[in-house]
Amino acid sequence: MPSLLEALQRSDSDLIQHRALLVLHHTVKALASKKLVADRRVFHDMVNELLPYVLRIWQAHHNDFMQKVRRSLMSFRSWS
Repeated sequence: MPSLLEALQRSDSDLIQHRALLVLHHTVKALASKKLVADRRVFHDMVNELLPYVLRIWQAHHNDFMQKVRRSLMSFRSWS
């Protein structure tokens, strides 16, 4: 997990960050399906550690998407 966190935090490459998020997705999905109390505790601790980083990435992509939508609407309106 530390190498995934490092890839998420320090990577300037979208490809590396995307791959790290994909691996993280599969890891979280596998841990979430565990039934034992000890496994659930590991999952809970991991999610608490990862959530701030994933949220920051999501916010950045969301803001970028919204800016592109606004620009598209502005250009569409100027064509009308």
